[in-house]
Amino acid sequence: MIPKWKRAGPDGEIEIKFPTGRRFKIEKQYDSNIRHKGEWKVMEWDARSRDWEWGDTYSFKAYAKQKAMDAGQYDTRGKKVADYSKTFQYESVSMQEEKKGLWANIWAKRRAGKKMRKKGEKGAPTPDAIRSAQGRESVGEDAPTMNTGAIPDPKSTAQGPMFKPKNVTDRRRKKEMILLKRFRKHMEDEYR
Repeated sequence: MIPKWKRAGPDGEIEIKFPTGRRFKIEKQYDSNIRHKGEWKVMEWDARSRDWEWGDTYSFKAYAKQKAMDAGQYDTRGKKVADYSKTFQYESVSMQEEKKGLWANIWAKRRAGKKMRKKGEKGAPTPDAIRSAQGRESVGEDAPTMNTGAIPDPKSTAQGPMFKPKNVTDRRRKKEMILLKRFRKHMEDEYR
């Protein structure tokens, strides 16, 4: 049997008690000017301190009720003892994104005006980048962020521009390694 919400105060507060002994209350969240801007607090009764403890704040009342019902499915040790998911009307953003497939991603890119990159094009994700992004998601960590604003431009520092190696060998010769004529001439002049 699904527990019922009961009125718990004159300002729209509601309360629910679960068979596990957990009690939740939802009340308005006020800002510094004592104005309610649509946010609702989910409070849980703490039997030790005999007071309501703040759990989280959600943007609309129905979603706050659903989150309280979701937490009420579990006992105090974290074991799931009931299933009230049939009463849920809202899905979390992560659940919605899991249901989206390839075409939802393509349509979202098109709506945003972004160009779809094909394999091998400049800016297309490489297999290594995709694997590393999937690895971060599975571990649950974000990509490391660095403040690169303090790094000076190497062209303006004492180091000068970055060294880029250039291949100076004649690639038409397979067996012996011969320098290209323009570099060979320079080497002969240099070492005479």
